[in-house]
Amino acid sequence: MINLLPPQQKNELASEERFKLSVIYGIVILSFFISFVLILFVLKIYFSSQLEVQNIFLEQKIAANSQIGQLEKDMNSSNKTIAELASFYEKEYSLTGILDEIIRTIPSGISLNSLNFQLAEEGQYKANVSLSGLSPTRELLLEFKKNLESRAFLKEVSFPPSIWVEPINIVFTVNFKITK
Repeated sequence: MINLLPPQQKNELASEERFKLSVIYGIVILSFFISFVLILFVLKIYFSSQLEVQNIFLEQKIAANSQIGQLEKDMNSSNKTIAELASFYEKEYSLTGILDEIIRTIPSGISLNSLNFQLAEEGQYKANVSLSGLSPTRELLLEFKKNLESRAFLKEVSFPPSIWVEPINIVFTVNFKITK
C-alpha cells in the first residue's frame, strides 16, 4: 500500500498513535494497580478475620484452662477429703464384723439375753463388752469360754466364779475387752 499523505500528517498520525498507545498502557497499568490494591484489601480482610478467629480460640482456651484449673482444685480438694475419710474409717472398726465374730464363738444351745457394748476411751482397748445369757450345761459354757479366749482380738475374758457352781441351766455373764 502506498502512503500518499504529506509528512506533517504522517507525524500527526504517528503522534496520535503514540498517544493512544500511552493511554492504553496507562489504563493497563492503572488497572493493574487498582487490581493489586483490591487484592491487598481482600488479603487484609482475610487475615484480619483469621486473626479475630484465632483471638476467639485463644480466649476460649484461656477460659477452658481456668475452668480446668478450677476443676483440678476441686478434684484435689475432693481427693483430700476422700483420703481423710478413708484414714478415719481405717481407724474405726466394724461393729457388725465384731458382733459376727462374737456370735460365731457361741456354741449352739447357749442363748444370749443381753449385750452391753461400750466404747473405751483412748487407750489399748477399743471397747468393753458384757454378755449375759443361759447355758444348758457347764460343758457348753466351758466351750464358749475357750472360743472367746481363742480369738486374738478379745482380751481379758472373765466369767464370775459363782457361775461354775451350777451344773445345768446356768445363768452367766461374761466381760471382755476388744483390741481390734
